[in-house]
Amino acid sequence: MKGAFMTPVFDAKRPDLRRAWPSRTACLFLLGQLSFTLACAGDDTRPSSSASAVGSRDRASNDVGGALPDGGSPRPTLDVQLLLRNDDGEPIVGRPVVAVDSRDKHLEVMTDETGSLFFMGLSPPYDVAVAPAPSGSVVTPVVFVGLTRPDPRIVVSERLEPAAPSPVRRLHVEVAAPPCPVAGESCWVVATSTSSSGTGHGAAWYGAESTQVVVDLTHVASSGPGSSSEAALLAEPTEVHVLAGEELGSGFWYARASAPTDGNLGPLTLDLVEATEPAVFATRPPDTERFWNWRLEAWLAMPDGGRLLLRRAWWPSFAARVPLLPGALLEVRASAETSDDDHSPMGARRVAEVWSGALPLATPNVVLEAPRTAVSTRAGTNVSRRGPGIGWTGPDGVSTVVLVDLQRGLQRFRLVTAEREVSLRRLEALGIPRPDPGQHALDIETQVHGTVDGVADVTAPIEPLPSSLDQREPGASTYTRFGFVVTP
Repeated sequence: MKGAFMTPVFDAKRPDLRRAWPSRTACLFLLGQLSFTLACAGDDTRPSSSASAVGSRDRASNDVGGALPDGGSPRPTLDVQLLLRNDDGEPIVGRPVVAVDSRDKHLEVMTDETGSLFFMGLSPPYDVAVAPAPSGSVVTPVVFVGLTRPDPRIVVSERLEPAAPSPVRRLHVEVAAPPCPVAGESCWVVATSTSSSGTGHGAAWYGAESTQVVVDLTHVASSGPGSSSEAALLAEPTEVHVLAGEELGSGFWYARASAPTDGNLGPLTLDLVEATEPAVFATRPPDTERFWNWRLEAWLAMPDGGRLLLRRAWWPSFAARVPLLPGALLEVRASAETSDDDHSPMGARRVAEVWSGALPLATPNVVLEAPRTAVSTRAGTNVSRRGPGIGWTGPDGVSTVVLVDLQRGLQRFRLVTAEREVSLRRLEALGIPRPDPGQHALDIETQVHGTVDGVADVTAPIEPLPSSLDQREPGASTYTRFGFVVTP
């Protein structure tokens, strides 16, 4: 047993301690303290709010004097400044936050008036847990496992009601219909609007008999801190990109225009643009054991931030030409979804998404590999409340894990981790109780190749967990829900 009153007084590897025998009074004091500790061991097993050892975690800890088990150099420590923000970017004041480091050092500190706090002398990696709001309005603890950075920023959702609708601007675009070889709705027009704080999209179909096409766009201000008001959105210069084509992709027409104050554009005349040779766009499934529902999309990313949908299919491959628009880049995205049991609240649901990032328009073929989704490592559907925890297999990356108590309609915790397990013992050290018996579900959303430190980066967008993914770079994500029964 190790603790404040069990410091070794003799160590053959440390001659400086050989003469450090305690006095008779010190021995009596130590024995008295040990008796008191043993007598009270069953009264309260909650972690102390001061720096202390909180019991066994799932890693080696508590080496004498900070030395490594092999007698090497002491482990480095961090002085951590943590920032706590809500999803509007505002500081959360007076909220208790618990930290437990790799040596089981336990600290609890409240955020100050700036939403900041300091943990001194933590041995990385360390875990933190943000307590629920004292008003009871937010009852889900937020936990980060395996942090190593000295300056994490944690964002938790504190809204009691749905956020106010974002300001919008209505745009009405009239287009002189380009040639369409077939009657009926076999040709299309897509449009996108972009400004410094907003974007919009719209589409319409037309046929050989059409002379004019109308596309209506809803230009929406981005949400979050610093979002524009309706008046500011109306005053912003807004650019509109319009692309027309036919279903077989043999020809494309394009125009760009600035939106006037009243939002009415046109009639616009589109110019014929050159296109690439047909290219193949495809994705491979996460596995061949299940039937997957597909969505495959090709987008044109414009230099000013607008995006035009070139093609969408509900199967895993298609061939298409790509219009050569000045300054544009190609983005390909795919998603696959399946459900093991659509009728059971505990049935598993799996979604895999993958995107190419920005590519040259003339990229000949694009094949995306969908990542494997998380799968429970347990053969059955029961998990012991007294057991070590819940594990799964899945891709490398950072996961946001939510435990849902289906019987009581509660989220027990929201955890950010790069590991493929939820250690109940480790959560207990942070003050998170073990789940109650009954039906539960585990939601696991993974950002492939992401890191816990990346989610807590102060430069990341202010958004509720999980943080949004930047699809300008190649990447992938998965989502899995699987159910189980917690037994006593």
